[in-house]
Amino acid sequence: LHLPLLRRSSPVSRARKLWLRTVVDEACNVVLTHTNADFDSLAGAVALAKLWSLQQPSLPTHVVMPRGVNPLVARFLAYHKQLLPIRGFNTINARDLCAIGIVDTQMRARLGPGEAWLAYARHIEVYDHHFESAADIFPSEACANVTHELVVEAVGSATTVIVERLRAHSVSSHDVIHWLSEAEATLFALGIRADTGSLSYPGTTARDGHALVWLMENGASQSAIAEFGHARLSAAQRDMLSEALSASRRITHEGLKLGVVKLNTGRGFITGMSAVAEELLQLMAIDVMLLAVLHLNAKGQAYVNLIGRCSARGVRVDLSRIMREWGGGGHPS
Repeated sequence: LHLPLLRRSSPVSRARKLWLRTVVDEACNVVLTHTNADFDSLAGAVALAKLWSLQQPSLPTHVVMPRGVNPLVARFLAYHKQLLPIRGFNTINARDLCAIGIVDTQMRARLGPGEAWLAYARHIEVYDHHFESAADIFPSEACANVTHELVVEAVGSATTVIVERLRAHSVSSHDVIHWLSEAEATLFALGIRADTGSLSYPGTTARDGHALVWLMENGASQSAIAEFGHARLSAAQRDMLSEALSASRRITHEGLKLGVVKLNTGRGFITGMSAVAEELLQLMAIDVMLLAVLHLNAKGQAYVNLIGRCSARGVRVDLSRIMREWGGGGHPS
């Protein structure tokens, strides 16, 4: 079966798999994604690891995903993980950490087990594009030996912020772009496309477009973008979508069409329910969709996942403000 993917690599050897599971004592930097990583979080993390490796080639920088990825990212990683600087959480000794980078979140709670590593870092950098998020990652004043930097910029994608820095490095060093691989350029392009809705979301800026063009000019694979740029609903997601279409309540408020629905999976966590919310927004031809999903954890305890999506007409609705009432955040739309 031929798929329009990047060049396939040889299967990871047994020895390499064993090495990837082994704790290696070495000074290193780590870049964390948030839990349930999406393309923007993963792409931004890999881009920051690339930038740091160019700035400090003698000190290795690894990307660690603390807990879970969305289904589309998982499918991309199934083919290309070995081409990226990704390490397992349990393969790194926290005492070896020099600097920690965090991309696409400013909240400790979204780092999962990675939150514990913040106490070991000597330097912390955070890159985000969510202005309404409450930053609680940085150490207290008692930790005077820890330096930190927070970069939040008004663009559509966190990946854009770091790709711009990679581009500036190539200009300042007068370097021909030979250090950017096809897999990296493609992943960065997927990250920007995902969080800007292929440059269609209201928060998209010209900077996102320029960054995407630069990546296309420097090796991003259009066939791989076509393959991984669109979510495909799983059987479980399709079941939830069908149930949501029949159970959704429609409301009209100040000229906007709103959809509200609560679903019970009747089982453990179903990944990728944000894709279901986006399908509901399109299929129901509404402006705002609020989807509450009741899951059960491994202990049989119930918890609710609340997801919101807005169309272009619903741009004046600030969903991030609504989500903050329950400790969430994200984009306004």
